[in-house]
Amino acid sequence: MALISHRSDDGFLFACEGSVINSRYVLTAAVCIANKNTVGVRVGEFDLRYETERGNNTRSFICIFILQDIQVEAAIVHENFEGHPKYVNDIGLIRLASHINFSYKNAGKMCLPITKELRQGSLENKVATVAGWGVADMTKELTVISKTVVTVYTKDECISYSRNTLELDYANLGYREICAGTCLKDACNLDSGIPLMLEGRYNNVLSYIQYGILSNGIGNCRKHTPKFYTAVSPFMLWILDNIKE
Repeated sequence: MALISHRSDDGFLFACEGSVINSRYVLTAAVCIANKNTVGVRVGEFDLRYETERGNNTRSFICIFILQDIQVEAAIVHENFEGHPKYVNDIGLIRLASHINFSYKNAGKMCLPITKELRQGSLENKVATVAGWGVADMTKELTVISKTVVTVYTKDECISYSRNTLELDYANLGYREICAGTCLKDACNLDSGIPLMLEGRYNNVLSYIQYGILSNGIGNCRKHTPKFYTAVSPFMLWILDNIKE
């Protein structure tokens, strides 16, 4: 996981999130970087309240005190991105100015659905995991990175909700957009760009694989309504075409 910082009148502000896909790139939502002064990425954060990480080693919880703050070399927005209210092609990449050091235990890479096998099949009614600093289940503070489970809605359920709220171009649902949620467990403030993940076999190892990117996380995180995610699978060629050594 990575925090994305923007330059504002008050200095630097963490306003979005993303997932690390290799040592130079972070995958996020286009809404997080389009027309924004994106200046940096932080990898290894746990609790936003502290400048350095704190914690103890009880109950197999290990706190790593290294934070990696890396400047942004380029912000790549999908060429056909359309923002509010439809959020179509809401996907982007951040190229970092230097490499992430993966020797620390609080830094790692997200798996993507690269193979045809991983991209096949419906996600409807499956239980997925979302993680981020704004993920809430009514028990955790919103400064600490957390994860929770959500259910992927059926296409008909998503279309019905989208028609009622006019939040999305519902014709794309089930192909380029996914909606998911669970009562009292949700993504909310700060969480645009976070991954929606399902467990699967990646190189014959059971791993979390990212299938969605939260398109617009700002809102009432405790309201029982689905959130919309950009589906990663249809954009795999775009991702591969826009990364370089």
